[in-house]
Amino acid sequence: MLLAAADLAYPPAARDAGIEGQVTVRYVVTAAGRVARAAVLAAEPPGVFDAAALAAVRSWRFRPPTDRDGNPVEAPGRVSVVRFRLGDGGYRDLPPPRREPPLPAQ
Repeated sequence: MLLAAADLAYPPAARDAGIEGQVTVRYVVTAAGRVARAAVLAAEPPGVFDAAALAAVRSWRFRPPTDRDGNPVEAPGRVSVVRFRLGDGGYRDLPPPRREPPLPAQ
């Protein structure tokens, strides 16, 4: 469960150009409820909103999941889509993060 998030910062150049888009970010929720290892999986348009999306996701604080004994545990493989829309002030349409299967070993 998302507990806190910094304001979503719309990049000024994109705002001035009237560009909207979205970024898909993969991350881990630590046992402390913080975001770690955030990385861009996809972006439309590429490179425009990546830094702003990563900064936003890294600001998020979650109630971490717990094990059977009620102890907080890490939640790997979370994925969220951060949408950038002109005139939109935040995360109203942000769905809960979903769990993705692990990436294949390289």
